[in-house]
Amino acid sequence: MYPGPVLLTDTAVIRAAIFSADGERRGPVLNYHYVRVDNSTADRIDTFSSELPLLVFDNHGFGPMAKDEPSRTAWLYTYEKVPGGVTSITESPDVARELELEVRGQTSSRYVKKPYKFDLIDQLGPKVEEDLTGGGQFNEWAIIAPGELDQSYIRNSFVYGLSNAMGRWAPDTRLVEAFFNWDGDALELSDYIGIYVITDQLEVESGRIELESLDADDNDGEDLTGGYFIEIDGPDPGKYQWKTAAEYPTTYDSVLQLDSPKELELTIEQRDYITDYVQRMETALFTGRAEEWRNRSYLQYLDRSSWIDFHLLNVMVQNVDAFWRGAKFTKDRNQRIVAGPVWDYDRSLGSADDRDNFPTNWSPTNDESFDWVIDVWNFEWWGSIARDPEFM
Repeated sequence: MYPGPVLLTDTAVIRAAIFSADGERRGPVLNYHYVRVDNSTADRIDTFSSELPLLVFDNHGFGPMAKDEPSRTAWLYTYEKVPGGVTSITESPDVARELELEVRGQTSSRYVKKPYKFDLIDQLGPKVEEDLTGGGQFNEWAIIAPGELDQSYIRNSFVYGLSNAMGRWAPDTRLVEAFFNWDGDALELSDYIGIYVITDQLEVESGRIELESLDADDNDGEDLTGGYFIEIDGPDPGKYQWKTAAEYPTTYDSVLQLDSPKELELTIEQRDYITDYVQRMETALFTGRAEEWRNRSYLQYLDRSSWIDFHLLNVMVQNVDAFWRGAKFTKDRNQRIVAGPVWDYDRSLGSADDRDNFPTNWSPTNDESFDWVIDVWNFEWWGSIARDPEFM
């Protein structure tokens, strides 16, 4: 029997469906999320306004999240600036979506202000997509948490903009102010967490990293040659990892790894092909240097113009992670290895990491806690290619 209307007095998730008179369910069960806005105390949120878009995340009272925890269901609300006015949570949200949320990042995940990534959820079937930056409709997004190192909040946006202006794709970005309601009660001013940057995930898909997709049966001929999304970074579970014959990368705990295809999707033939291809590139590069560039067979394996642009951009902004952490490469079908896209520039341009105050290497010579030096003209593969007069 219909119980009558129910008055909600607090934040709640309601599961609802249509039932017939005989008590049989006649439709899908859907989740609806309601956030109570607290306007009853000095902590009232209706006094908040901004010149930036606003994001509100609510994870149903599951509490703060940590790196490597399972993703959690949450809800996202976005608010845009009113024409001629400001952005306020008293207006209706422009986007209201359920999502799967998790903490991202390696070093940055240890800070109080954490970065996150999330997938939007469509309860009725295929994954749902939204345009959150003005750059296109996508399902997967990242929100970067500047502040600890990048106290200007704009380093990533600035460098990505430079890369795009050079004709090298980089993620779209948008600065926002964010609220995180982890305790399950009303949304309050104290849930404010600060300025974030919403940005594209580095995903192989149309409009982002555009590579040919590799399927399980692409194991010979031209199909086997791409596309692969390679990175030098800290080891990440679920990604195939290796080092070259020269033990590159040698620094800290960095490895070569495949971001795409993921390890569970990677066939033995594809694994052997890309590791062999990278090895032949390295061997040809070392051979060219040893023979004083009488041959440049390494150009069969890498796209030199992209490596030049990548080197220029990283050195110009003095990115202390350049070439050994967060360095990305792509290898498309029947193509050579392209350096990029650029990613993660919190430690650059005079950031809170004082290593970027030194113009020729990324480690202060008077700091004995660093047992390695990243010399941008002599470091690993870049130390060889920078000896080539044509590269210079």
